Amino acid sequence: MSASNLDRKEQWDIVSEIPSLHGKVAIVTGANSPTGMGYNVAQQLALKGAKVYVSARSLEKADDAIKQMKEAYPSLARGNLLHPLALELGDLQNINAVAAKFAAKEERLDILVNNAALLARPLDLDKNGISVSFATNHLAPFRLTTALLPLLKKTAAKHPGVRIVNVGSDQHLKLPQGIQLNNIGDFNQSFGSTDSPESNLHRYGLSKLANHLFSAELQRRLDADKVPIVAIGLHPGYVLTDGASRHIDKYHADIRESITSRSLTPLGGALTTIFAAAHPEVWEKRDLYGGAYVEPYGRVEQASEDARDPVLAANLWKASEDVLQSIGA
Repeated sequence: MSASNLDRKEQWDIVSEIPSLHGKVAIVTGANSPTGMGYNVAQQLALKGAKVYVSARSLEKADDAIKQMKEAYPSLARGNLLHPLALELGDLQNINAVAAKFAAKEERLDILVNNAALLARPLDLDKNGISVSFATNHLAPFRLTTALLPLLKKTAAKHPGVRIVNVGSDQHLKLPQGIQLNNIGDFNQSFGSTDSPESNLHRYGLSKLANHLFSAELQRRLDADKVPIVAIGLHPGYVLTDGASRHIDKYHADIRESITSRSLTPLGGALTTIFAAAHPEVWEKRDLYGGAYVEPYGRVEQASEDARDPVLAANLWKASEDVLQSIGA
């Protein structure tokens, strides 16, 4: 198990060590809430000079987030670095159109941060008959990334350092071994109940396992094609976002104080993502970080046995493509 030297530093060194990102273009999904990680990732990348598309479910939410960032940091109001991106990840059929519109507008994309996700929830199905959790947390970022891949590859050919960051979770480590991900039935696994704390967490973990398998398989494919892009999956730590706070109230109210005392702030939780997206060490040691599973604040750790299974990763990729094609996405 290898580790970055960042585990021997103060965590806040990460931000100070990010170089100027002037000229780079980034997308951060799920970036509309000041109490969320995505908002803080987007804000910090912009403060370093990147042109950042703040993605939210609606233009109104994205614009409101940008307004708050500019109020907090007046320099952002002068730089024209923050731009809204309306992206409803629950609408799988519309993601290609959003990506195509973006690619027609921008000539480059240096950083794609797939941050948006739903926390543990009951087993509910979307209009396509797919688990809402799995569709939003895996299929949506899978479709967005693959749709934007031509632009990412074009950027990488001219501008070194392109990153694709998938925000996962260590919850994937707690799944039973031997998971299969070959079809919608596998995507909709109940883990024994449609609504119990344990089964809901397992379904969340399943979607996060898919995130890490996707990162690893994407890196394998990029490497095979000799494309200089780093794809990286990570666990941001236990972060006290609004969503996490509501989850604690619903399922773990009796131990709220214990959980919250060990939790990171949204900005603290954003640090590992910021590291993955922009720290020079990731590019300098891309053989180490490419396709890796990273924990705070930049440590390469060992993912679960299933997450390291290349056959499972390849099966998931094919199943994801098949399912999306079958629903016209």
